[in-house]
Amino acid sequence: MENTVLEKLEFLQDGLNEFITPDWKKNRTPLDFIIASLMETAELIDTTCEVDGVKHSTNWKWWKGANGARTTDVFPWETLHQSVVNNIKIELTDLLFFTLSQQALENHDSDNDADGGFVGYELNNNDWENFTNIIGLCLRNQPESAVDLILQLSEKLNFNISSYYMAKHLLNYYRQISKYGNGYEKVKNGKEDNELLHDIISDITFEAINSDFEGTYNLIASRFFEIFKAPKEKEVTFDFWKNFVK
Repeated sequence: MENTVLEKLEFLQDGLNEFITPDWKKNRTPLDFIIASLMETAELIDTTCEVDGVKHSTNWKWWKGANGARTTDVFPWETLHQSVVNNIKIELTDLLFFTLSQQALENHDSDNDADGGFVGYELNNNDWENFTNIIGLCLRNQPESAVDLILQLSEKLNFNISSYYMAKHLLNYYRQISKYGNGYEKVKNGKEDNELLHDIISDITFEAINSDFEGTYNLIASRFFEIFKAPKEKEVTFDFWKNFVK
C-alpha cells in the first residue's frame, strides 16, 4: 500500500472517530482500542457463518487436534467456506480501524512513556501467530507495526482492504446516524450489512485507489447510499470528513 493511501485512511479514521466522539483524542484512551482489537481478533478466530441453513466456521477449539496443538499447523484457508473467509476479511478491516485509532492516540499523547515506534515484522508462515502478533504489538503500544502486519496479511489474501475499509467506514457512519443497536436493521434481503459491502467494492482496483483515492471513495459512497437507501440529506462524500479532522 502506498503511503499516501495509508495517510488518507488515517484521515478518514480521524474524521469518523471525531464524528462519533467529539474531541476523541482527549476522551478516548489507547486501551479502548486495544480492547476493541482483542475482541475483533477473537471474532476472527472463532468466525461462524450460516449459509442456506448450514453453519460454517473456522472450526477451531483449543482442545482439537493432536494434544490440542492445532495451531502448530498453518491456518486452514483452503478448507474454509468462502463466507468464513469473507468474514475474516471483515474482522481484519475492523482491526485496521482500531489499530489506526490507537496509533493516532499514541502519537498524540506526548505524555506516553511506552516504547512505541515502528518495528518491522515479516509475515509469518503460520497465520495463527500473525493474528496473535498483531494483538501483541497493540498491547506493547506498537500499533504502527500492527497496522503493517494487517496490511501484509491482506496482501497475502489478495484482499483490497483499502476499498473494503472505505465501504465499512461509510457503514459505520450510517450505523451511527441510524441508531445502531436501537432498532437498526442489520440484515437486509437475507444478507448482513457487512456482507453487502463485498458487492459494492467487487470491481474496485488497487490502481483506482492509488490514482484517485477521493474519487474512488465517492464512487463507493454513491453505491453504498443507493443500496442502503439512505435519506438524500444524510449522504456524504470524502469532503464531508474535512469538517471533523482538526
